[in-house]
Amino acid sequence: GLAMWLFELDYVEVVVFSVVMTILQSTLFFGLMTAAAGPVA
Repeated sequence: GLAMWLFELDYVEVVVFSVVMTILQSTLFFGLMTAAAGPVA
């Protein structure tokens, strides 16, 4: 599963993956907030 896949990755790859996912989530969240605030503003 996903846990085994992560377990087989190197430490650097896990860190990079975590950073990328965090950036993507932040970008998506910012996009949703902008879209939600658009009609109101």
